[in-house]
Amino acid sequence: MLRFGVSLVALSLLFVQIADAGEQYAPSTLSIAQLFALTRHAAGSLPRGAYHSVERTQSAKGGVWTSESYWDGGDYRTTERLGNFVWANGSDGGRRWSEDANGLVRQSSNLFSEVDPFSVALRAPENPTGGVKLLGVTADTPQRYVVEVAPSNGLVERRYYDAHSYLLARVERIDYDGRRQVWEYDDYRSVYGWNAAHLVRYKRDGSTVTEQTQLLSYERLTGSVPSLAMPLSHPLFDPGSAASVAIPADFTPDGIFVPVIVAGRKLDFELDSGSSDMLLDPGIAKELGMETSGAYTLSFAGDINLANARAPSVTIGPLLATNVAFSTAGFVEELPGRRVVGLLGTDFIASGVLEVNFEKGQLTMYRSLPAGLAAQGWSALPLRLDYDVPMLKANFSGLDGYFVADLGATDTTLYPHYFSRYPNHVPPGTPDQFQMITLGNHPFGVKGITMHSMVLGDWVFGSVQVVVPSAQYAQDRDYDGLIGRNTLSNFDLIFDYADSQLWFKPIDFK
Repeated sequence: MLRFGVSLVALSLLFVQIADAGEQYAPSTLSIAQLFALTRHAAGSLPRGAYHSVERTQSAKGGVWTSESYWDGGDYRTTERLGNFVWANGSDGGRRWSEDANGLVRQSSNLFSEVDPFSVALRAPENPTGGVKLLGVTADTPQRYVVEVAPSNGLVERRYYDAHSYLLARVERIDYDGRRQVWEYDDYRSVYGWNAAHLVRYKRDGSTVTEQTQLLSYERLTGSVPSLAMPLSHPLFDPGSAASVAIPADFTPDGIFVPVIVAGRKLDFELDSGSSDMLLDPGIAKELGMETSGAYTLSFAGDINLANARAPSVTIGPLLATNVAFSTAGFVEELPGRRVVGLLGTDFIASGVLEVNFEKGQLTMYRSLPAGLAAQGWSALPLRLDYDVPMLKANFSGLDGYFVADLGATDTTLYPHYFSRYPNHVPPGTPDQFQMITLGNHPFGVKGITMHSMVLGDWVFGSVQVVVPSAQYAQDRDYDGLIGRNTLSNFDLIFDYADSQLWFKPIDFK
């Protein structure tokens, strides 16, 4: 799975930049509740009806995206385009959904708003555990109210509201990755009673604008509105008339590897349920004549440079797909007897119902879920696919959390922000037991821990081996860790993304 971050040293330095930036604040005569009430009133709202808007985003790397949206009541549809790549998302009767560049549609359960620490804190600013404080009013011109949101160690955001208009002018954020991100909101104009920023500048780690978004048009519709219905999903790979097909795969201690033919060339890919995309190394993409576009940088344990590319054809066993969208990022693993240059993620897995049989070392793609699984000893767990990867609710030693069921991760990993909630921490100074490295290529130390129990659905397992990163940058704020192969390989698994379920059956090793 793609993971993004930088070093702990950089994190501490960036906190100094925000916390000790030399700003002087005059005391505020408003409370935090009064300020937020004024900002809501200043922002206004749109009258009921249907609307259409167009935005244009340009990056410093030359990419240009257009975003077109339609609204009608609580439903909407937004279509984003970059050259011949098209993504969409929307809401249909309260069902939120997203569609990727390969036509895969997934329904969202809105997990982000439930668990994102910044969102949770701002929903209840009066709760002291959220770390929301009104710091005061800046001394410079234009004067701004400054609100700090610091929901946990390693996360801090400052929100600047114009002292005269009460509209949001700037957001500065430091995430666990240590990168300083800034959003500047400018050129406010009234649109049917709603004050909208027509220019948003985004900066990452510096004063240079990384991306700039302009609101080009906003109109109220009086005639018919295009359909806002959730579109049908289009599986990337079609098994044809077969009820199931066998996928050639090699189950090894290093991962599950699948031979894939991309544009006529046979390559080794790793099956990775923790990856949202089909991912290919950019050097290989270039060798195959695939053009890349829309380059941008994310971070998790180092910078990851991503882009988009298309392959004319992809063959996996008996399955064939054409005009396949890939993400590209530096990924080459030199292993005994093979060179792995890509990942098979959600786009592949969601083409049908995928059985991962660790007991027999077999992969099988079904057209639909096999019947009678419960009678055969299988159990089902609900999945949430909001991040385009399978999120499971699990409990380690009495503490609930959300974890990625990640076939691409060797070890089950508990992120530091989750592990810190246990009353008995690892004693300070305890040495790391080994190092790990991800796509960001910035190694980080981890400590091996034995958890008393792990609960999945109605199943309780004892003495579960996990690792905990020692670096803050080796985690994501919106979920609590990864359930890796060292745990998943104790089960046969069936990934059923269409019904948002993971079926599992413990393997009897006796």
